[in-house]
Amino acid sequence: MTTITTAEGQIGVCASAADRMSYDLLHVDMKSRDWSEDRIHLGATAGLYGGSTSNFYRFDSSSLYGYPAGAREGRQLFSWTDVGLGASDVHLGELPDGRFLVLTASPDQRAELSYDLAVLSQGVDERIALSMVSLTAGPGVVQAVSDFNKTNSRYRIELTEYFPYEQNVSDEEWESAVLNLNTRIISGDMPDILDMSNLPVQVYHKKGLLEDLYPYMENDPDIHREDYFENVFTAISFDGKLPYITDGVGVSTMLADGESMNGKTGWTLQDLEELLNTYGADSVSNLSGAFFLKIMLQTDNSFVDWTSGKCSFDSPEFIKLLEFAGKIQEGSQKGIGEEPDSTCMAAYEAVLSIFHIAKYRDYFHGNLKLLGLPGSNGEYHALIPEVKIGIASAGSQKDGAWEFVRTLLSEEHQKSCSMLPVHKGAFDAVMQAAMEGKSVWAWIYENGSAAAEDAEATRQLLSSAAYVVNDNQALENIILEEAVAYFSGAKNVKEAAETIQSRATLYINEQM
Repeated sequence: MTTITTAEGQIGVCASAADRMSYDLLHVDMKSRDWSEDRIHLGATAGLYGGSTSNFYRFDSSSLYGYPAGAREGRQLFSWTDVGLGASDVHLGELPDGRFLVLTASPDQRAELSYDLAVLSQGVDERIALSMVSLTAGPGVVQAVSDFNKTNSRYRIELTEYFPYEQNVSDEEWESAVLNLNTRIISGDMPDILDMSNLPVQVYHKKGLLEDLYPYMENDPDIHREDYFENVFTAISFDGKLPYITDGVGVSTMLADGESMNGKTGWTLQDLEELLNTYGADSVSNLSGAFFLKIMLQTDNSFVDWTSGKCSFDSPEFIKLLEFAGKIQEGSQKGIGEEPDSTCMAAYEAVLSIFHIAKYRDYFHGNLKLLGLPGSNGEYHALIPEVKIGIASAGSQKDGAWEFVRTLLSEEHQKSCSMLPVHKGAFDAVMQAAMEGKSVWAWIYENGSAAAEDAEATRQLLSSAAYVVNDNQALENIILEEAVAYFSGAKNVKEAAETIQSRATLYINEQM
């Protein structure tokens, strides 16, 4: 809850709405000492300030808006990326001449937050505009665009977002936005740069909509592939082509008690089933049936062949997977995100920093094993890209687009990304800062500590990841909806699988 006093002396309170993902502004009626019946829905809001030129200002992860007295809709004054500022920990003041004084945080994994102070006034930007589209731009994307717009003398990026990052969006709204974007692309209105973070990369690649970025890297004199964890590029490639660039990654994996795993270097679904049968469904932390199925679908493309456009969700292999997920769902008593207890033999984790490794090394009394996800080919670790930035093959400003994309690969930029840097020099710098207690993650983990063995384990994990999480949200929703019907008993496993196959086939055909 935030309280503001406007220039006219009115008092307003910004309070969370019923969905707890957006906010309403309520005014205090000073005569009756009660809430006014008039209520303004603000949507996703990160902050609220009383003003003079406008009655009040609000901002979200995307833009700053002004609300004149009595107005129910705000007017966008500027986006953070347009003025080269990030949207973290914003503090705002309006000067008497109408200019804004803005203080925002700049991320850096090697230290606690540093800040930029800027005075903003109206002006004309004559640089060449590069168009960029994102369904919802995450903090990493916003920061990268802001940094580019702040420093590049020739180009600037005009970022279009369909939804602010924090906004609660229904499935219908999301699907409508995807349809709108695809219709725009089909009509020839292609942006120069695409944020692929929430889009089906396989489909866009197959349709030839994305540039292969390998030639750009090879022709750039300042970029040398041996300076990076090259397995990351290999994992995110399709058909030997690189459809997007990321700056940092997390790793989806399972961490286990090394003594209990008897020297295993990976495990199968049968191994996992034996462990759950022996020690109970809650012996693997952060695992429910639905979450297990989501993990396996995100990290295994064997049920969809994007080349032929066919899927096999009615196959015996998938039916077995669905049955196993049902057993986990039935036996699990703990929620996702609960801390492991003494019965925990292994844990699913999205490793985003060295402190995730240090946490489980401590929990397993130094006997940490990077076991990986259940599969059939040994250790199976899947990458979670922090950002996915591609260049449109039909874009009109490819050289300018590469000027931006290449910044994601710079050593200095990667020291500021939130996850594990893919540049080896940046990775080493971030690990060293963590061991010295200077990492921002140390603050998040309440002065957590990390040792050299944790850094080596983190390097081993990152360098051995050979897959990438498949984040086709629409397809995942189809599968999980029908899985829930099976878990609840509304359908048997065969009926659920057949329905998934039918719906997934229709979806894939629409995309192809």
